[in-house]
Amino acid sequence: MQALIAAVLLDPEARRGDDPAAENALDGHLREPVLLIANVLRALNAKTDGQNLGGVAGYLGQSPFYAPSVFNFYAPTFRIPLTQPALFGPEFQIFTTVNSLNRANVVEALIFNTASVAAGTQIDLSSIAALGDPNAMLDALNLRLLHGSMSGQMRASILTAVNAVDSGNALARAQTAAYLILSSSQYQVQR
Repeated sequence: MQALIAAVLLDPEARRGDDPAAENALDGHLREPVLLIANVLRALNAKTDGQNLGGVAGYLGQSPFYAPSVFNFYAPTFRIPLTQPALFGPEFQIFTTVNSLNRANVVEALIFNTASVAAGTQIDLSSIAALGDPNAMLDALNLRLLHGSMSGQMRASILTAVNAVDSGNALARAQTAAYLILSSSQYQVQR
């Protein structure tokens, strides 16, 4: 058993993400809707009554406790269409064009608390907003949400967007930065 555990945990492919220089664009997996929601709420110090969260996950294609088969919400052998070579990506089976937009809408509702989807749930970005400086905000969110792995191109784009928000509204700047990171492919695909 010890050898099996060591083989799994020390596999070169599994450890490749430890070193950003060895990162492979084909590595990673799509965050399942339930885990996406839980990770966002946990990372951003949310308080929730939990009332609508199951429905929100269902809106994203994964109703908790109602998996269509014993294999969960997707087949374990699902291959991502049009990939060469064909890549396994079971969680992409429930990722549709509509769900990609729904994910961004749910993140927006959670961050800006703008829809009944997020009723009873409140994100706390006060510690990020208190930093004031957009660069410091991005550094903090990068560590908290992406474990320090944000690409330079993504950082530059988000910094431009955050600087376009009224400098007197630090909370709006923090919300903008958080929304852009959480709805990005760099966050949605966990490496």
